[in-house]
Amino acid sequence: MAERLDREAAAHIAFEEEHFYPALVPVLGEAEVARMLAEHARGLSVVRALLALDEGEGLSDTEHTVLLDNSEAMELHIAECGELFEAMGRLTAEEQLALLERLEELRTQKVSWQDYAGSG
Repeated sequence: MAERLDREAAAHIAFEEEHFYPALVPVLGEAEVARMLAEHARGLSVVRALLALDEGEGLSDTEHTVLLDNSEAMELHIAECGELFEAMGRLTAEEQLALLERLEELRTQKVSWQDYAGSG
């Protein structure tokens, strides 16, 4: 599952971090955007930790607790994504179209979340 998330979330994450969140700073403020970026980092830490495990390797109680906390934070982040559509509605039609074009470009790149995060 971590491999699939690493592969399939990359375009979405890259789009948000490179294009969507910067466009929302005037609407939501820098602190809110920084919070959302920090949630991405927590989600990526879970993916990286799970992918680093050898097959059959378990987690310590502490590792389990940290990964679960970070997973739950990312789950809440995902649930709140729908609220960003309201903020997107405050952007002009031209800005929205430009964002859609950026997302479509990123989807064609087929980079993993780890690779994207490592390039920035």
